[in-house]
Amino acid sequence: MACVAQTERALMAGAEVGCKAEQAGERGTSLEMDFEVQETVLGTGTNVIVRDARCRRSGRIDAVKTFQTSGMTRAEVSNMRSGCGIQSELVHPCIARVRGLYEGSAGEVHLVMEKLGGGELFDKIGKQGRLPVEEAAGVAVQLLRAAACMHARRLVHRDIKLGNIVCEEGDGRGITLIDFGYAARLDDRAAMGVRCGTLGYMAPEVVQGRPYGAAADMWSIGICLYTILTGRRAFHKQSRTLLLQKSRRGAVQYCQTFKRLPLEAQDLVRQLLTLDPTRRPNAYEALSHPWLTGALPAEAAAGLQEAQACGAHLLRKAPRAAAAGGGSASTACVQEVTCWMAMEYSLAVWHRFLYDGERPFLVSLGGDGSSAGCPTEKAEA
Repeated sequence: MACVAQTERALMAGAEVGCKAEQAGERGTSLEMDFEVQETVLGTGTNVIVRDARCRRSGRIDAVKTFQTSGMTRAEVSNMRSGCGIQSELVHPCIARVRGLYEGSAGEVHLVMEKLGGGELFDKIGKQGRLPVEEAAGVAVQLLRAAACMHARRLVHRDIKLGNIVCEEGDGRGITLIDFGYAARLDDRAAMGVRCGTLGYMAPEVVQGRPYGAAADMWSIGICLYTILTGRRAFHKQSRTLLLQKSRRGAVQYCQTFKRLPLEAQDLVRQLLTLDPTRRPNAYEALSHPWLTGALPAEAAAGLQEAQACGAHLLRKAPRAAAAGGGSASTACVQEVTCWMAMEYSLAVWHRFLYDGERPFLVSLGGDGSSAGCPTEKAEA
């Protein structure tokens, strides 16, 4: 177990680690040795460009996200490195998988991820309106599975929104959570007091500038479910000042469409959008909700089993204590238990890495990632 913990610390620090290649041979030490970057541009942003990249060994087409650090502030670089490192740790079917992480000679950082071509859930809702209740339940189960995986490892996303959820291509109903640029560790007290994310999805305690925890992600999931089920925003499009005021108070406007939904679906959304973060269900508790176990019994049962295997069912006090800014002896005890569970889960994850050949590969990515994120709202606000 000590060996596993040491290996994981090396990964989290961005040190170079080997990996089992998909075919015979070792990975290179640069992006160009492992991937052929294509001219196709998938997207651009401030100091960021996303392009196609073909794996030289398998021929698989992935996506490479290149960060030009020369145009970024020190806090932005630190936040980016932290998010890349956190996403590299997570291996889950509902979380975008990292294929490799490289640093160029000019300081640019290349994050190679699986290519997802199904489009954002935000766009899907905008085009076709709200989802059928059963399909919405399927999205809820998958989001909660991803949250359980993160929170069991004491990681928080901090920017869960419809624009960061990508749909499966074709007629499939699978979804994938992306963009870990604001992700942080629950134990980083400085980061867990910074206002960041997307206004309209941010939990009240985040908007207020109070210390928060994993319960903030649960609020964001509740906001997503509200829009998925109704086709409407939880906070009507208004001026930024009014949106800030309502977000600070958690003043969700439940429309008539919502009130006509099945009562059990309403109940879960209302629980997730509880103003008091200590009273919100965690991911495991939400997966146990009668709406999900009744609408999709097999999927919910599988999600609960998965969440229990990674220790998410034990995370009932520590995230809430963090959200409330607590630091009691009981909190310390729970944190000790969850730390032990995270190590057990790490063993299972690394076992999977060794046998499926999909461990992310990191090359000389420096920085401790301890700095807090940038407290600005993103474009969807």
